[in-house]
Amino acid sequence: MESLVIIGAIISLLGLIGLLYCIVRALTIKREGGNEEQMRAKLQPLVAWNFGAVALSILGLMFVVIGVIL
Repeated sequence: MESLVIIGAIISLLGLIGLLYCIVRALTIKREGGNEEQMRAKLQPLVAWNFGAVALSILGLMFVVIGVIL
């Protein structure tokens, strides 16, 4: 079950990288400025990426917990 823990850790790390990407991208969009509608249009796709990254992190942590329990 060590492999399950390792795979889970890698998946969680990929999710964290995705979250860092979302943070950096959101800060870049904020610095660019513009009116509220333009910023909202740019941030809207980023919300989906953020949810995906969080889901990936949760999935990886579930693998780690299952691997530790087994």
